[in-house]
Amino acid sequence: MIKPKRILFLSAPFGHGHAKAAQAVIKAIKQKDPDVDTRLVDVFEEYPDFFGSALTKAYLQFVAKVPKFYGTLYDMQNQYGKYFSMRSVMHMAGAYQMLKLVRKIQPSAIVCTHFLPAGIVDYLIENKYINIPVYGIITDYSLHYWWVFEHIRKYFVGCEAMVASLQQYNIGAEHVLVSGIPSSLDLTKLNSRPEIIQKLNLRPNLPIVAAMVAAPG
Repeated sequence: MIKPKRILFLSAPFGHGHAKAAQAVIKAIKQKDPDVDTRLVDVFEEYPDFFGSALTKAYLQFVAKVPKFYGTLYDMQNQYGKYFSMRSVMHMAGAYQMLKLVRKIQPSAIVCTHFLPAGIVDYLIENKYINIPVYGIITDYSLHYWWVFEHIRKYFVGCEAMVASLQQYNIGAEHVLVSGIPSSLDLTKLNSRPEIIQKLNLRPNLPIVAAMVAAPG
């Protein structure tokens, strides 16, 4: 029996942003309703250690050593992934372990912050192994085809342009909410400029620019 108010968050270890977004949402939920049971699971935790660590290490080395080639492949999968893609193979390969996880936790809803677990859960719903509402939080400001799934009940996206991008794949606006990209609630507690300058030992007469950079994925 599915437990009430138990939400399973699924992420992936390709960079820290996906897990951080999930943690930010969990913290906000807990502030609204402490009784909600939330679980955050790295999708590779359900697989043998060598599999998850090897794949993550290979991905990070690939991005670091041949970033232009990685970018080309990323763009090609976005442009032609609908016709030539390995994603369905990845989803089938991960289905058994994901099904075991879902049956063990028995969530009332699933939230994915990375397209890999989202795709595996979509596969389980498509093949009628589970019937649980699934939601997607996209932590980029542009859409990649690997994020497009039929059975995601609602997408939470960072900007209005994402609504139009999803509509190109016949995902109606009623299934998309422009919420911004989740970030830690601590960021709302900003210090004053003099406090920041003193804390970081900056020169007060120079302009200060903060840059946030994220790799695609």
